[in-house]
Amino acid sequence: MTVTIEDDVYDYLEKRAADETRTVPNLLAHLAAIAMKESQESQDQQTRDHQTKP
Repeated sequence: MTVTIEDDVYDYLEKRAADETRTVPNLLAHLAAIAMKESQESQDQQTRDHQTKP
């Protein structure tokens, strides 16, 4: 996969990755997994809310 990222964003990711002892690709994969999990949880909550409305 190829991703184009603005220089300032890459600089931030590079620093954060170093702080977490990760590579930038590993950090991006980790952040994508977190975003996916949060999205799924949000969708699940919306489904539950919709099912409980009268």
